[in-house]
Amino acid sequence: MNQQIQMNYNYDEDEIDLKELLAVIVKEKKTVFITFFIIFILSLIGALYVRNNSKEAAILLQVNNSEKYGNIDLLPDSVLEKLYTENKVKEKEKLSLDEFKNKFEIDGIIPKSIKTKQEFLEKKGESLQFVPTYYIVRLKCGLAKESLDILKSYYKNLNADLQYKNESRYRFKKMDLNMLNNQNYDYQDYLDIINERKKVIKKNMEEKSKEKLDYVSYGFGYRDALNEIINLEEIDMNELQNFLDSTKSVRNIEKFKDSYINRKETLQNDLALNERKEKDYKSILLSLKPTDESISVPQGIKVEFSDNPRDIYYTKIMDEYLKIENNIEELRNKIERLEEKNNGFKTPTIKEEKYIQNSLKNIFNNYNRIINLINTLEVQENTIEYGEIVEKMSPVVIISNSKAKLIIVIGVVMGIFMGIMMAFVKNFFKDFKKYLPVVFIFFLVGINSYSKEEMTFVFSHKEMKKNQNPDKTPFNLKNEINNFLNSDEESKTVSIKEITDEDGYLNIKNKLENDKIEKYIPTEYLITIEGKNEKEIAKKLKEKFPNYYINRFFQANRYGIVTDNSRRNYRQRLEVANNKLNSINNYIENRKRQGITREKFNEFRNIQLEIWRINNTKLRDLKTYLNSKKIVSDINLETILLLGEKENIERELKNKEEKALFYDDVLKSYSLGKGNKATILRDGDISITNKNIEKEKQFIEISNKYTQILNSINSLKKKLVENENLSKNMKVATDEEKIKIDKGFKELEKDINDLNENMKNIELRDYRREYSGSIKVF
Repeated sequence: MNQQIQMNYNYDEDEIDLKELLAVIVKEKKTVFITFFIIFILSLIGALYVRNNSKEAAILLQVNNSEKYGNIDLLPDSVLEKLYTENKVKEKEKLSLDEFKNKFEIDGIIPKSIKTKQEFLEKKGESLQFVPTYYIVRLKCGLAKESLDILKSYYKNLNADLQYKNESRYRFKKMDLNMLNNQNYDYQDYLDIINERKKVIKKNMEEKSKEKLDYVSYGFGYRDALNEIINLEEIDMNELQNFLDSTKSVRNIEKFKDSYINRKETLQNDLALNERKEKDYKSILLSLKPTDESISVPQGIKVEFSDNPRDIYYTKIMDEYLKIENNIEELRNKIERLEEKNNGFKTPTIKEEKYIQNSLKNIFNNYNRIINLINTLEVQENTIEYGEIVEKMSPVVIISNSKAKLIIVIGVVMGIFMGIMMAFVKNFFKDFKKYLPVVFIFFLVGINSYSKEEMTFVFSHKEMKKNQNPDKTPFNLKNEINNFLNSDEESKTVSIKEITDEDGYLNIKNKLENDKIEKYIPTEYLITIEGKNEKEIAKKLKEKFPNYYINRFFQANRYGIVTDNSRRNYRQRLEVANNKLNSINNYIENRKRQGITREKFNEFRNIQLEIWRINNTKLRDLKTYLNSKKIVSDINLETILLLGEKENIERELKNKEEKALFYDDVLKSYSLGKGNKATILRDGDISITNKNIEKEKQFIEISNKYTQILNSINSLKKKLVENENLSKNMKVATDEEKIKIDKGFKELEKDINDLNENMKNIELRDYRREYSGSIKVF
């Protein structure tokens, strides 16, 4: 018998059960919330802990001039030890120096293109060596803020260390005035010593006054230094040389007698050696006759004219040949001067001795003034050239690779489920009349009880893209503000924070890895002033710092030197004025060769017209007035100087005429060849014959030098005639004439100084236009 069991499912009961469950949750909502809150807080604490522990400071760096510095040590011991000591790592983190070093992670950034090549070569069993230019430097030492500060200090100290190791610390030495009391030196010895030193610095300044024109106001210093060297050489030293040659003065007769033969023999031996060298070099040059060499370039290939090794060798030999000739001229001049002095030398009178000592003291002081300026320029140049061998590609930032967000999400989910579960557990154990106590401990966070001022500086000048000041020195806002404020006490109240894009670091890193060179340099800074007189300091920074910062780099006389006219006679003051006009004109010619705007070209042309006007009016009229009336400052002194100058001019004239014949012979025998010649062959290829670009350039340079020698000969002849006329019937100016002459010189010198300032202001005006308003304060 079949029995059928019927089962009935009551859906209403199930629905009631779900409602009851929901009712339990609602009823125990506090339990659910408290449980959720406890678990969420625990997960939040865990997330914060993980995040803080995974935070590290990082910076992207570029090694400039990687060909030279590509393999430098980015964590040298000297920098590491300094960071370790300055940041008190041992006391704070209980780390040894080696442990601290291990906290740094330095990895080169290898672009994808290089990685692809390396992987391809690895499959073939080959390898590709690659020295990175860009690096990631990471540091995790203590709290993230501490790592940030250490890494900022690392960047600063690394560049300081690299600058110290690579910069030139040579400084030109000054002349010790005590040296004038040393009886072992003859008067001529002092001039010879300074002359040798002067040659080096003159050549150095000639090169830099042409090359460093883009250093804004800083570049003017080279030109001023060169102008002062010319004044020292052509006026101060020439005057004393003329005096010594005219009076035949020596400091110690017996010493001069003893040294005369030895000095003459040494000079003659040097002369004989140089003359033998000259013959040898001339033979080599004659043997290097031009040959018609040709090369065939296939159709479609880019043609670049260059010099073959034979031509380059020829130009180098020719350079040495010309240097030897200059040495020969100088040695002959020294021998002739020595022989002339030997014919009637004497010790100076008391008056002559006083003049010689005063002249030497003046020469030493002027030389030392020039050296001061040059050494200052050298320090500045070192800062520009070597101040940032390692350059920022990004600011120092805090990065994190933590799973903090995931932990929080898990905490939220677990909190909800645990809350519901606790509600049911509590409801099940109804006999529990007390909830488990939940204790929350809150710590009061102290609020600063002192006031503070905040402002934002925004920089927009173009050099900021390279993290530089307008004069190309490394940008350091803290240093600039410290220089601006009156005291260290005020400086200590100011703190600076870069306002950065959170994604800036990662964006630059990704671009570098994908062969895109880009950097991210902050242009906004948050300035906070906390402490005494913060309102006054904030007001001063807001109102005056922007103009201070801009004007600091655009001062026309920032590296200037003032010409000393205190003991110049009339003839010397005329030469000083002429030299300054030439200096301005030479500067303008150098700038025009670099390429300038049409506006600036026209303004410079107007300045050159003013130079012509001054030369042909005030300077000419003053010179004519003095020569026509034969007015001098001191008749006896001028008589002595003119006599010595006559001897020197005649000797120089003789040497220049011999040198002109030498250069004429060089130009006539110079082997240029047939020049560049390109011929299209029948098959479309190109045949190039006799490539001699360097030889052509050298030939032009020698031609220009020859022209200068001929002009110098004419000038010397003219000066000889002028001095001869002046030496007859010289007189001292009357009081009325002195007033007129002094007024004329003051007007002349003012016009030249104004012209010089005008030239500088034209140069700086474009910078002022661009940088005006480039710093904004909010």
